[in-house]
Amino acid sequence: MAGRFPVLMYHRLESPECPVDSAQERPWSVPLAEFDRQMARLRETGRLGVSMDQIHSELAAGRDVPAAWVGLTFDDGNASDYRHALPVLTGYGFHATFFVCADRIQGEMPPAQLRELRAAGM
Repeated sequence: MAGRFPVLMYHRLESPECPVDSAQERPWSVPLAEFDRQMARLRETGRLGVSMDQIHSELAAGRDVPAAWVGLTFDDGNASDYRHALPVLTGYGFHATFFVCADRIQGEMPPAQLRELRAAGM
C-alpha cells in the first residue's frame, strides 16, 4: 500500500564491550546476538534493511516503497552503533539511519566514526 512500510527502531545494542549499566536504558537495549538474528531473519525472508533517506527518495519520486524494504533506525548515537550495528548491517548489505544527539559527538560517537557511518551509506 502506498506510503506504508515497516520501520524497526533501535536504541542501543548490548554486549560485553558495550554493556548497559543503566536501569533506564535496559528496556531500550537489544542484545547484539538478538540483533544479528533479527537481521538474518530479514535477509532469509527476502527483506532489505534500508535507510529513511532511501525510503524518502522513493516517496519523493512518487513511487511506492518496495514491499521488501524495512526501514532501520538507531537513536541517540551510542557507541554500539559504530562498534556493532555497522558491521552487522554491512555484513547483510543493509543500510540504516542513525539519529545522533549532538551531546554524544566526541563521547560515544566521535566525528571519525560518524564519517565512517556516512561513507558506508548510512
